[in-house]
Amino acid sequence: MTFTRIKKWASLLLASAMLGGVMATIGPAPAMQAAQAAQVETSDTSAQTPALTIEWLSQQFEVPIDVLTQQLNQGYTLPELHDALSEAEATGLALTDILQKNNPAIKEKQDELAEQLQETLQGQTPLDYEALGVPVITDPEEIAEVMEQLPKQRRPART
Repeated sequence: MTFTRIKKWASLLLASAMLGGVMATIGPAPAMQAAQAAQVETSDTSAQTPALTIEWLSQQFEVPIDVLTQQLNQGYTLPELHDALSEAEATGLALTDILQKNNPAIKEKQDELAEQLQETLQGQTPLDYEALGVPVITDPEEIAEVMEQLPKQRRPART
């Protein structure tokens, strides 16, 4: 390479390094300040209001976690549980009554599903094993006989 070409590449490299250094000190500074301010705001807010968790609700209102989990499984949300527990503490009413009063849609859905299940169970008929040609053996001695007749590969392991 010739001297002028090296000089040209060196000056380009130096200029890009200087520009990168200036951008690094100017560019992220406002962004970092905004992030730090947001972090301070977040930490101030979190110090005032704790995170809403099952554990916190359980400790705050002295309710077993499994009771809260059961209500969550039924479709109620943590904020709904918090509001209902606060109301129960203030009024002395039962938690389930307050939840059903505040969100009747869940109870209606549960009733609808229970009705569908009942209809499904009523619509089922027991199998007629004799009509299907399936032998039903209930005598223990007869069961033992049949088990002995099975090939060894098909025998269940004895316990």
